[in-house]
Amino acid sequence: EKLLYSLQNFQTLLNKEIRGIKENVDRLKLEQLTLHNQYVSTVQDVEKIKSKVAKMGTTTSETPYVFYAPRKNPWFAGRLTEIEDLASLLQLDQGTTSKPKVNTAAVCGLGGVGKTSLATEYAQQRKDFYTGGVYWFSGEDNTTFENSVYDVATRFGTQRDSFGLTFSATLEMISRNKNPWLIILDNMDQSSLSSNVVKLVSGPWQQDASGHLVITTRRKPTALANDIRDFDERCVLSLKCFEIEEGKKFLFRRVGTVHDEEVDRVAEKLVQQLGGLPLALEQAGAYIKSLPCTIPQYLELYEKQHLRLLNRQKATPVSVYDSPERLAVRTTWHLNFEHIKQSVDDGKSAVRFLYASAFLNPNEIQKDIINIGEPPVEDEEFSECVKTTLGRQQVVKLLTDFSLFKETLSSNLNVHQLVQEVILENLNQEEELQSINDAIRMLHYAFQNCSSPDELLSNETEERPSIICGDQSRFYNWHKLCLHSYDLVRHLKRMFKLSNVDCVKIFLPETARIVYECAVHLSANSKHDEAKEVVNFAICIFNLSNQQIPASSLFPHTMPLPELFRRQIQYSCNTPASTMKDDSRDGVEMPIPSVSSEQLEEMRMKGNDLFKNGFYNDALKIYSEVIDISKNTAFFDVMLLSNRASVYLKLGQYDEALQDAEEYILQRPKCWRGYAKKALALIELKNMQDACVAASIAYYYERNLFRDFEPFRRIFGSSMEKRLFVCHDTLSLSKALWKIRILDHCRNLSRNNSEGFPVVILENGDYLVSSHTIDSDLFGSYGKVRSLTIKNCILVGGEGECSITFDDNHCVGFGEVFMAYNVSFRTRFSNCHFLPDSVVKLTHCSFESSNNSYTSFCCYGELKVDSCKFYNCTKGGLLVVGDAEVENSTFFGNEVALEVREGGRLLVRKSRMYGNKRQGLLIGPKASECVVEDCELYDNELSGILVVNCASDVIIKGNRIYDNDEPGISVIINSNVSIIENKILKNNHWGILLTSSRAVIKENKIHNNQCGGIFLQTSCSSGRSVIEYNDICNNCGPGICDHEQLSKASENKFQNNKEKRNQSTAQSEAKLCYYCKKPENKLKQCTNCFTAQYCGRECQKSDWKNHKKVCDRFLSDGSIVVNYVRKPIMTEHLSPNKHIPFKTSERAPGLLPVGPQYCPPPDTTTRFIVKVSSAEMDRGRKDFNPSVVRLYDRSLKIDGILTDADQIHQLAWQHGTMGQLYSSFKKLFMWAKGPEHGKLRVFTNEFPPYQHW
Repeated sequence: EKLLYSLQNFQTLLNKEIRGIKENVDRLKLEQLTLHNQYVSTVQDVEKIKSKVAKMGTTTSETPYVFYAPRKNPWFAGRLTEIEDLASLLQLDQGTTSKPKVNTAAVCGLGGVGKTSLATEYAQQRKDFYTGGVYWFSGEDNTTFENSVYDVATRFGTQRDSFGLTFSATLEMISRNKNPWLIILDNMDQSSLSSNVVKLVSGPWQQDASGHLVITTRRKPTALANDIRDFDERCVLSLKCFEIEEGKKFLFRRVGTVHDEEVDRVAEKLVQQLGGLPLALEQAGAYIKSLPCTIPQYLELYEKQHLRLLNRQKATPVSVYDSPERLAVRTTWHLNFEHIKQSVDDGKSAVRFLYASAFLNPNEIQKDIINIGEPPVEDEEFSECVKTTLGRQQVVKLLTDFSLFKETLSSNLNVHQLVQEVILENLNQEEELQSINDAIRMLHYAFQNCSSPDELLSNETEERPSIICGDQSRFYNWHKLCLHSYDLVRHLKRMFKLSNVDCVKIFLPETARIVYECAVHLSANSKHDEAKEVVNFAICIFNLSNQQIPASSLFPHTMPLPELFRRQIQYSCNTPASTMKDDSRDGVEMPIPSVSSEQLEEMRMKGNDLFKNGFYNDALKIYSEVIDISKNTAFFDVMLLSNRASVYLKLGQYDEALQDAEEYILQRPKCWRGYAKKALALIELKNMQDACVAASIAYYYERNLFRDFEPFRRIFGSSMEKRLFVCHDTLSLSKALWKIRILDHCRNLSRNNSEGFPVVILENGDYLVSSHTIDSDLFGSYGKVRSLTIKNCILVGGEGECSITFDDNHCVGFGEVFMAYNVSFRTRFSNCHFLPDSVVKLTHCSFESSNNSYTSFCCYGELKVDSCKFYNCTKGGLLVVGDAEVENSTFFGNEVALEVREGGRLLVRKSRMYGNKRQGLLIGPKASECVVEDCELYDNELSGILVVNCASDVIIKGNRIYDNDEPGISVIINSNVSIIENKILKNNHWGILLTSSRAVIKENKIHNNQCGGIFLQTSCSSGRSVIEYNDICNNCGPGICDHEQLSKASENKFQNNKEKRNQSTAQSEAKLCYYCKKPENKLKQCTNCFTAQYCGRECQKSDWKNHKKVCDRFLSDGSIVVNYVRKPIMTEHLSPNKHIPFKTSERAPGLLPVGPQYCPPPDTTTRFIVKVSSAEMDRGRKDFNPSVVRLYDRSLKIDGILTDADQIHQLAWQHGTMGQLYSSFKKLFMWAKGPEHGKLRVFTNEFPPYQHW
């Protein structure tokens, strides 16, 4: 016990000693760390002192430190990315190297875009880096250049007897400086560079120098490369105008005001009006600050005066060398104009096009518009120039050399809108008329040489536009040219209102045709009221041109465009795929690899060696580097993706391996490697069925794969190959199905489910399956119907078209576990069921059926559909009464595209349903659940989506639902729906129609729907609907129609909906006398044709000799004669389209009374007003007839229907106002004359004001 006690005491003392030692060690470590930090700090201080001493020695004994640049601009805003890009171009992040080198970069752009300000800000921000000094030279002209050199020389003390000696001594002083320095050559914009400027930017003095040179210039990169020896075009920063937010930030700093939401909105509009041009914003800000006034006050004045207001205040100069001309928008581009005018080669031709371009859309001027014109431009020298490709290229070169115009990657030109305004301001009246004529003729020539909607007139069809529209870019060029017609129409209207302009010179057929193209484009974009006004403007110009031919020869389309015709045009105006790629690059050239193709191959081989030796991380790094360097270049080798996928597999990064494998397959779809790597990745991701599909396709392209490819040999062995059956005809398919049945039977007997399923690979061809073409023993009975069951297998289509046609009147069932990949299924009399308790997956398959008895493809079990196509199915595409997930699929030409009901559950995402004969998607009755996300539903003959009797949750979210003949979304009969974040556009009825149902409608864009935004009728037991945070704009009816107050609406945005009962008169803005051609607001019409108009009786009498030759033609051009049947509607009657009686008492409240006691009956010789009613509802009814419309006048003398009146119906539907009692009726007041002999003349050219009876 004593010994134990002694040991315990000893252990206690020992532990105490150990703790003390540990504490001492920790204290020593802390002291050591403190001493180390003090040492490091001391070393750093010593190095700093050494550096300062070295700099002092260098700058004092050899080159004095000079910072000679403009002062920092207190209003500078934004441009953070541009400053970093400039630093990158100068390789600032690499610092200075031991080898002497002058790195040169250029800032290019339009005059006034802020190049000098950017260079100043760069110098100010980086002055701590440039310890060797900053030197500012002006290259505007020889005088300012010499002055700037003398200013720097004064600070160096290098003045000599002549400028040449002073300049050389100054450059010598800079070149001797071993510290980083910066030279800025500002405004290098001389047409021909002087020898001294050339010496600065590329002279021999640079050989032993080491620093940075920044050039600001209007020259484009190719011009810089021509003017400066060894200049790299990639070292150019192309400066653009401010984006909206940057422009606002600059403006607020410049004027120094505190802004609220309203001022912010006005500032945004001002930035847009000025095109984000920094010089213009500086002038505006200087004016606001000096007056002073507010931004809203300035904008109000600017919208009236434009350049005149801008010219009242010049900008504050950035540099002391800035010339006064550079400080105002009005004068800053004179340098560019003079450069073009003084060019010996084709200068006059370029000027002529320059003037004409002032009347075109500035954002995209196609080079095709540089042409001889039709009729030819009256300038022989211009015509000779633009006839040749070389001549047109020379014109483009002159316009773009100094950034006045910019060349886009899609081979078009753009110009700033203020450049156009300056050009127009400098044109006299004769030049303006000549230039707009030139623009019209060149644009007319371009229109005549591109595909246009006129081509559709020869093959009009009732087929769905979304289906028959093969070339979706057919009218893309026409669409782009039409954008110029908008600008021309605006200028023509402006000129027509000026009494001092001789507009007779532009009353030409080609002018009328250009205006008409604008009207067609407006109507194609559902802007029918504007289109009607513009087409009347075109007709007015045509009539004033005194042509003896009917207007229909120049204006062949019915306006407004019939709806299906309109859609066909719109669907054919999409951007070509090649142009989309160009535009997405946004002016950035295709990357040039920083290493050669030989170096890339060397790096790839190094990666291969690292992979073979097991250094997978190093190999991954090499492969990724090579891919990043070479991708999107001509040197990219797609094998790199396969190599990297192998590395990812080794590293266990299976998702990344799968991504690389799928990208490889996209680029080499017939190579086994991509499918093999995909299969290996999917196996590791536990997706065995998809792995089997990928492995089968790999086997299809490489038949020795399971023996020669080690990973497959290891994973699959020989079992997979034994379960593969390759078929080349129906007989071999029949044998394969028998073998599958035997294998399935054996599996059930052995109860071995570990083996994979057999796979049938179909060679290219059509496999006709019927009881006559395959073994009849494969068929069983399902009631009285013979049935064929295909289960527990995978069906894979090989290369090309692999189709299976089920020919007999039998039932085909796909059961238990079934997969199909790249197979086309067709049924003639059969129907196909995905059986209950089955799991079916369909990928890249197509389904077509001519079975007109019932829906051919029905899901009763669990179904997954990915990237499939259901089309031309007579009784519907896919019916879901089980559970289905549908992604990335298309449904078109069916009766109902997709349907879920009777307890079915459906999730459909990223799919398209279009051109179907009824709804795009039918939900109900009694569907259990349905979610529709990120889909497109358009051009269906009835609703885009119809929900019927679904009390359970239906979610419609993030879809585009447009161009459907009936409502975009219809919800009826006790349904409960969430409609969230959708775009519901241009439907030929209401955007959303709710009847006896409840909906939550949030954050949708509901625009341009023909009847209105949202219509609610008949209450629902589920409660009131919620409508909030929606953007409801530009609908041709009320934003929300809820007479029964069935909803709670809040925080919705309403704009430009037809809430009030009114209508456009469609009158032309060309208020010109047909005789004297002078503008006049109050004109009197000819009482026969109601088209020709005169400022007084004298002009009308004087013009009668000419007008009587065309009066009847004007009458027929502006009206149509239709059959009239008297059928009183003010007593109980039947609607022509709907058998619903309504009585006089049902007239809407607030209307003025009608009858002979309220208005004298019209006689047959005068024009009078009639009220036309038309409907577009229940289009699916066989008795629907849009060619029948109702009309009456206020006296009720005219009270009946018009037959064969399709055009009247179209006018009423597109231009009319929603009826107050009936949500699907529209009314339009029109001029009429007659009736005579059962005919009534209805005027279609313009409409009377809205009447309140």
